[in-house]
Amino acid sequence: MSDWEFKFEGSSWERFYKGLPDKDKLFKIFRSVVSVIGFKDIVDHFTKSKGPDGQWQARSASTNAAYDKIRSGQWYPNGISRRLGRPLPAARAAFNSSNKLLILTGHLRQNFLPANIRSTHDTVTLFNPVKYAGKHDRGEGNMPKRQFMWLSNLAKENIAKGIMTEMIKRKV
Repeated sequence: MSDWEFKFEGSSWERFYKGLPDKDKLFKIFRSVVSVIGFKDIVDHFTKSKGPDGQWQARSASTNAAYDKIRSGQWYPNGISRRLGRPLPAARAAFNSSNKLLILTGHLRQNFLPANIRSTHDTVTLFNPVKYAGKHDRGEGNMPKRQFMWLSNLAKENIAKGIMTEMIKRKV
């Protein structure tokens, strides 16, 4: 089950797809190209801390201060205390105000895998199974919106080129 996903679908894709022969072979090509290029693009959003509308909002000064207090062992938030007890120094070390945005433990980023893909005859869905992925992408609660589940124009172009290359190579 996924917490957050990106669907590659649309009427232009459906029109294109319906007019092609050997749809099963083509869809396997489409699925594999979208998987590789789509996940690479999403991971790139983490590297660049960038959403479709520009750079992600910086971490607040109060969050940075809280991270530094947790790291130094001066403060143990309730959520951490309840789940982990008092965090060991290694767990506290993850709370570093100099960490890149959305990278605390690496769990969210590490769950972007090409295997996290579902498809039907006309839709490919890339997803991240981490419970809080959608909350970050949508900006829920007191979290700012930091979108990562989107495809750049370059990725869309590369998907189209990849599909055409594979169709020619496999004589579809």
